[in-house]
Order: sequence, then structure tokens, then C-alpha cells
Amino acid sequence: MRSPRKVGHVVRDNGLSGLRTVIYPSIDLAADKESWTDLLGQQPYFDQPFYLGFNVGGYDFALLPGAEPSDGALVYWGVEDVAPAVEAPIERGSVEHTPIADVGDDTCYCYVLTPAGTILRLTYNPNFRIGETGSRTRVWPLRSRLTGADHHRSGAQSVRTIGLRHW
Repeated sequence: MRSPRKVGHVVRDNGLSGLRTVIYPSIDLAADKESWTDLLGQQPYFDQPFYLGFNVGGYDFALLPGAEPSDGALVYWGVEDVAPAVEAPIERGSVEHTPIADVGDDTCYCYVLTPAGTILRLTYNPNFRIGETGSRTRVWPLRSRLTGADHHRSGAQSVRTIGLRHW
């Protein structure tokens, strides 16, 4: 995994640089896509049957089909580098829940289980900058890596990425 570059925002001692991604469950992806496209005034940057993503002011807003609405939204904290950022919560009693996974295009994430039993989701996504808007024209190389069927090489470590349905 390449070392991430600085993106011009404050990184606190705990590694967190602010909220970056929110993912809402979707029962009817086509209807939700139409509604959110109209509300946001833009097309999604990523439009696949398993994930629909919008760039809203440099934040990733997404819809996840098949997820249970009563589970609520999934929120990810942005970090400059996932590996060292995981150390801060682990030093404070959290444990690794999901190992670091690279989902393509230098975007990676990791989950830790806090002492209170909540899941802290950390992500590095070089494709978003706070204040940017509009959809991307390129498609990230996520494809089947999000199905959980593939393994991805990250440095010398082989990481099995989990499916979005398991988030």
C-alpha cells in the first residue's frame, strides 16, 4: 500500500481528520438514485448495482442496496494513513474488527471495535478533497473486490476484502 499524501486539512493526534463517508441503506436503488440525483443536482460518480456514490462537497455519500434500513447509516472517519491511525484506538482498548483492506485506487479502510462495543470505521480516500463537488468521470476499480470473493495484495500482506453486505 502506498503511503498517502497530505491533502491540506488538520490531522489530530489520534489520526482522525474528520468525517468523510456516509452510506445509507437502500431498499429501492433505482428510486433512491432518482431522488438523490434530483436533490443533489448531479449524477453519481460511481453507479453500480452494489453501490451508488456521490461526491458532495468533497465527501463521499453513498447508497447501499440490500442493507437493512433499521441498521442506519454507516459513517467513516477520514485518516491520512489507515495503518498508524488504527494504533490510537487500539492503544485505548479497542480491538481490530476488520483488517486493513485496499479496495482499489489507493482507497483503503479498517474497522475497530471500541470498548463500548461500537464499530469505528476508518478510511483513506485520495479521491475526495473537502470542498470539491461534482461527479467523477472515471470508475474506481472496485468491481468484484467488493463481493468478498477476491484477495488483494497490499505490500507483502494479502488482505481479504469483505463484501459490502457485511458492513
